[in-house]
Formats: sequence, C-alpha cells, structure tokens
Amino acid sequence: MAVARDPGFHRIQRRVSTSYLPQISGFMQDNVDLLPFLGMYQGVHTLMKVANQSPDSQTRPGHEQGFAELQAKFGMSRSHIRNILSLAEEADLLTGAGPGRKHIALTPRGLAAIDRFVADTLSSSDLGYRLALAELGHPVEPPTRVPSTL
Repeated sequence: MAVARDPGFHRIQRRVSTSYLPQISGFMQDNVDLLPFLGMYQGVHTLMKVANQSPDSQTRPGHEQGFAELQAKFGMSRSHIRNILSLAEEADLLTGAGPGRKHIALTPRGLAAIDRFVADTLSSSDLGYRLALAELGHPVEPPTRVPSTL
C-alpha cells in the first residue's frame, strides 16, 4: 500500500523535531560504542550488514567478500570498509577481522550496540510522528510499553 506524501505534515514534523534533540543526544550518550561509526560514511550500515549476514553470526560468521553489495550500493571502497571493520574490532564490537577477514561476526557487545541504535532510532522517529500529530490537533495515544525480553 502506497502512502501519499503530505508536505504540510512533514514541515510540522521537521519543526517539532528540535524539541526532542535532548532525547536524541541522550540516546547517543547512552550508546557510546557506536559514536565513532556515526561519523564515518556508512559506518553503522556496515556494522548492520555484519549483524544481518547470518541469523546466528557466532556460528556462521560472514567474510569481507560479503561487503561487495555495500561497495556498489554506497560507493564505498574496500579500504574504507576495512577501516570500519578494524575500528569495530579494536572497540570489541567485532571478532575475526584478522588477516583475510575470513570470519567476521559481531560480539555480544556489538550486537547490543546495534540493537540499541535501531531501537533508539525507531523510538525517536515515533516520537517525531506523535508530536507532529499532536501539533495538528489529532488525539495521540500514549505509546504502549512492551516488556523487555533481555
């Protein structure tokens, strides 16, 4: 189902977005493991690719050749991908990024950082949507809290 764009809604959403910058700053401060990768071109996307290479990345790790898609899609060089992987390994977010990079997998810490990043991103997107709806005068239901399974 396609949804039509609403330029008026998007203007309001952009305007209200500055009101929750402190929360976004808090997300970043709480997830310092990913801060260096936010400043690198496609740094977080590269780590997300590692996370998605296999449902069980600890027993079926990926390898550097699996990043050809990122190279083509985002115009990234192999050197840049290697730099991202090396930094992730130094930060204990990635294992097996040694010579040949034959067995690349996120560590539990790396997986937790990516998981937290995705959750925070979705949360801030939902917050912006709800604030814009409220600005338009629509009733907004409070978000439901889902019990954590961690």
